[in-house]
Amino acid sequence: MARRTIVTVVGLSALSCTGMALTPAPDPLPFDDPPPLGKEVPYDKQDKFTKTLNKRVDNETIYRGNGRCWYHGDFDEPPSSWEPPPHVAVECPVGMLGHKWEACKGGTVRITDKGNACLCSMDGNPPPPDRLMKCPEE
Repeated sequence: MARRTIVTVVGLSALSCTGMALTPAPDPLPFDDPPPLGKEVPYDKQDKFTKTLNKRVDNETIYRGNGRCWYHGDFDEPPSSWEPPPHVAVECPVGMLGHKWEACKGGTVRITDKGNACLCSMDGNPPPPDRLMKCPEE
């Protein structure tokens, strides 16, 4: 039997409160403590990290964190200020099962052409700086 998670999204304003949606949530993967992120990578050095390791489904990038995988869904209504997009839960694909992915929770992992270094980029307002990380197994 599939497990369901109730996700409640609350928009606060003087007169309104918005929605509730049901999203299937796969069981979380077992994961160990992730290796810590390394030092910041200056913007002018980030062009060496050319290949994105995150897998894709239906033309959407898959992200991983807390033993789960998801992609960013569409907003039902345009947000009034910056807020993260809704998460749509998916099974973690082969290639994103290793625990090193947990170091870049919800971020994009990029690797150099030589395959000798990886970079974690995360969204935010403001976004945190991009950092080196141990490369996950592909």
